[in-house]
Amino acid sequence: MNVQTLFIVGLSVDIAGAYLVARGLLARPEDVRRQASTRVGSNPYVEFRLTEDKVDGRFGLVYLVLGFGVQILAYVLTVWSKASTDYGSGPALAGLAFAAGALLAAVLVYALLRELFVLRELGRITLYNVEGELVGERDTHTLQVYAAFRGYRGRHESEDTAEYLRETVGIDPSTGQVAPLKAIRRAARRLRHLGGTGHG
Repeated sequence: MNVQTLFIVGLSVDIAGAYLVARGLLARPEDVRRQASTRVGSNPYVEFRLTEDKVDGRFGLVYLVLGFGVQILAYVLTVWSKASTDYGSGPALAGLAFAAGALLAAVLVYALLRELFVLRELGRITLYNVEGELVGERDTHTLQVYAAFRGYRGRHESEDTAEYLRETVGIDPSTGQVAPLKAIRRAARRLRHLGGTGHG
């Protein structure tokens, strides 16, 4: 990999970051309808969409800073080495391959970790009051709506809500803790299913 390739890698990561920062603004019509509807108490769709937007924004910001940092490094290395003369189709194709790899890696990290961070934020929002005190199982409605919306198995009527959230969703409403491996494994299964190599 030559120094010019770093510029392309940085730009690819920046593209992923820019998309994630803007993702919340690109809401589908059905998402807008859910958020705009009136509910008794509070609207769980608004809570979890704002939480998802926050997580997407954080990932996007990290990717933007990382991408610009790689470009700055490439510039410094180029100036330091008095500009490399690696040109032609070989270096260009290698640069494109590295760019595609960087973009794929950024998307993969995001896809594997997004749900974990969304669940952590939702836990903070729904299981704690504004003073930061754990209220626990008193307000789990938003978490249950989020689970149903994201395709988790539904809770059976005879099933304890706390046990359902712990075992199926991977969040403990009595502590607000999220089981990270459970969220990552679920995301990996979903990716395999989307890729056609597994049965989610």
